[in-house]
Amino acid sequence: MYLPHCETLQLEQREHVLHVTLNRPEARNAMSLKMVRELMDLFESIQNDRDCRAIVIRGSGGHFCAGGDIKDMATARASVASDDDHDVDPFYDLNRTFGSMLMRI
Repeated sequence: MYLPHCETLQLEQREHVLHVTLNRPEARNAMSLKMVRELMDLFESIQNDRDCRAIVIRGSGGHFCAGGDIKDMATARASVASDDDHDVDPFYDLNRTFGSMLMRI
């Protein structure tokens, strides 16, 4: 099984079970855009792998996941704060990316 390199996830294959640990304990494993993209890449890489029969997802540091990363949300808001286009929703891309990851799962 090919497992992509990840900075925010720990991956361990045990027989037919892939163990995925959300690994941002300093942020209570809040999902940053980087983590969401790594999860999307992971699920894409294993979608046709018949050796992977189950996936266990857990969090490190005593927390599963605090939700979305507020720092990413603040960055999205700041990126359009100086824009002249006030019709731009700074959270649209964040929500679409997260929704795409959930659909991939």
